[in-house]
Amino acid sequence: MTKLLAGQIALVTGASRGIGAATAEALAGAGAHVILTARTADALEAVEDRIHSADGTATIAPLDLTDAESIGRLASAVNERWKKLDMLVLNAAMLGTLAGSDLQLAKRTHGITNRFQQVAMQWRALPVPVIAAVHGVCFGGGLQIAGGADIRVVAGDARLSVMELKWGIVPDMGHFSLWRGLVREDMLREL
Repeated sequence: MTKLLAGQIALVTGASRGIGAATAEALAGAGAHVILTARTADALEAVEDRIHSADGTATIAPLDLTDAESIGRLASAVNERWKKLDMLVLNAAMLGTLAGSDLQLAKRTHGITNRFQQVAMQWRALPVPVIAAVHGVCFGGGLQIAGGADIRVVAGDARLSVMELKWGIVPDMGHFSLWRGLVREDMLREL
C-alpha cells in the first residue's frame, strides 16, 4: 500500500527534539523523505536513527537558521539533490533578551522591511505549503514569521503577541499585511 506522502520531500526546522522531532517522525511515517535541520548534529542523528528504524527516510542538515549564508547553501543543496521541496515546517525558535536596556530593535535590512518581515514575506512566495508549528512564546518577529506560513499549528498554551506596545514602541504593523483576511481586524488590533 502506498503511503500518503510517498515521494514528497519535507524540510523540518528545529527537528532535533520536541514538536519538531515528532513532526519529522510523523511525516516520515507517512512516507515523506524528511530533511532534518537544527543546530545540534547529535540530536538530529538520534531523530534520523528513529526514522530509519521505523523504515522511513531522512537526511540531517545541521545549521543555524540565524546564518543567512547557511540557509542559502541548504536551499541550493535541496534543489541540487531533490529538485523540489514539497513541505516546509517552521519549528525552530530563537529567544533573545526581551527586557530593559538590552532590547535590540530589528534594523531595516531589506528596503523598508527588517529580516523577520522579509522572511515572513518570502514564505508566502514559496510554491509549497509552509507550516508553522508554534509552541511556547511567539512574540514580535516570531509572530510575523509564523504569520507568513500557509498553515499555523498552535499549542493550546502558546503565548502570542505584538510586544512592542509593552515597551512603549509603535509596532511596525507588518502583521496587518500578513494576517489580513486570516484574523478579524479588531482581533488583530487587540494583539
